[in-house]
Amino acid sequence: MSKKIISFLLCVIMASTMFGMSVSASNSQDVAYERNVIVNDDGSYYVVEISSVRTLTQQRASATTSGTKKVSHYSGTGTLNWEHSISGSFTYTGTLATCTTASSSYTIYATGWSCTSNSSSKSGANAIGNASFRQLILTTNSTVTLTCSANGVLS
Repeated sequence: MSKKIISFLLCVIMASTMFGMSVSASNSQDVAYERNVIVNDDGSYYVVEISSVRTLTQQRASATTSGTKKVSHYSGTGTLNWEHSISGSFTYTGTLATCTTASSSYTIYATGWSCTSNSSSKSGANAIGNASFRQLILTTNSTVTLTCSANGVLS
């Protein structure tokens, strides 16, 4: 008797699970990551990273993407001094891209460094971050631009 009840309950659970899984998705996401290193004459170097998530919507003529471009500054001895990032959101249609939001941020890691200014702006298909970093008398300016192509590819 108990085997019949257990079998019946398992059948009910399996049937409800099968019917509950028939959901169609109208959105899909594409994730991308890129990394480059730029070495200066004095041995210090920058690591530039771009990460993005594109959302493709089947029912609309446009799609959205968002991402972050981060520049990390290292000393000649390999010490991470600071990072400066620009995050942006974009819409694109295949023929045109537009930046909808832009936000600049930074993190100081090494003693003696400070950020004296930080701002963000958007222009067309670009999210732009500007910051100035200072260590004693040395000032380093950082401009990070995240650009969206008409096809939603960030660079």
